Amino acid sequence: MLYLHALRIDRRIIAAQYVLQYNRRAYLYITGFDPDFGALSPGALLMSHVLQEALRRGNNEFDFLRGRERYKYVWGAVDRPQRRLRIWKRNTP
Repeated sequence: MLYLHALRIDRRIIAAQYVLQYNRRAYLYITGFDPDFGALSPGALLMSHVLQEALRRGNNEFDFLRGRERYKYVWGAVDRPQRRLRIWKRNTP
């Protein structure tokens, strides 16, 4: 269910992404990159690999989850309505 993808230069990890998978859907949980290598676009390089890998694993949907970060839209993300249901037990005297 959890895949950790990393991009390395020599032995140094310069980008990483955690992806969850369930029921033919992949979910990008968290992503990051080493800003010292920002000019090389390590996040974009790794995202390309992660999307290809998600397809290879049989996923038919890739969900970037919450947040409106610009990079998500570059990769084709679309906004979806979100709902929250809160249920609590009322305290009775």
